[in-house]
Amino acid sequence: DLEETEKDVPDFDAMLSVVKAFYHVYSYQLTEAEDCADSAFHKLSNDNNTWRMRASLYSGDARFFSGDPLQALPLYQDAHNYITSGDRFLAMTTGFKIATDLYVLGRIRESEVMIKGLIEQSRKDGFLRVPRMGLLWGLLGEICREKGDLPEAERLLERALSIGRGEVPAYGWNSLYRIALCRSTGKLQDGLCIVKELEILDREVQLPLFVSTGARLWEARILAESGDRKGAKDILSGMEMSSG
Repeated sequence: DLEETEKDVPDFDAMLSVVKAFYHVYSYQLTEAEDCADSAFHKLSNDNNTWRMRASLYSGDARFFSGDPLQALPLYQDAHNYITSGDRFLAMTTGFKIATDLYVLGRIRESEVMIKGLIEQSRKDGFLRVPRMGLLWGLLGEICREKGDLPEAERLLERALSIGRGEVPAYGWNSLYRIALCRSTGKLQDGLCIVKELEILDREVQLPLFVSTGARLWEARILAESGDRKGAKDILSGMEMSSG
């Protein structure tokens, strides 16, 4: 009836804002993403856990990718708490966000414990071969790299890239970890080759800007460390102009 339809309008508008927030995150328009997600969260009815979860998730993403993981963490935790016990796949995603945030904050032990718990739960749920699992293996590999276990890091990242190949953002994200591993093992040219592979992939399917931007930053860093400071400076100058 009309009364029921009118009651649903605010949630519909808020849900549309959540969708916009997702695309703004993907396009690296982080201020817009934050505004849309935060606006949506305040409009959504209190019992709409599914969309409140997404609003919290993208609000966290906006802060995380703008360089504020401390503010992102409680938003990711809220998103994780909104998930009903029956949706284990979404819990894998929100849990990964928390673990990644903890890692960036330097809380590596907590991140490792969480990611291993997510992998074990995913094993029980039968998710071990789904592409999203590549993110979990990739983060665990990056943690091993950070701890200095480079052979184990390489093994886990190979698994992550193989499993996650079917999900392009996940594959791109793990490729950044692979570049980091190349730098840690002194294989700088291999790292630059991965950057070029990501550039080709970006032209084919348009990677999220947080992946393509990350690849360019790695390229600049590797060039600088290889002695090509002019090449590194040119990349950074080009990035400033494109964002200006």
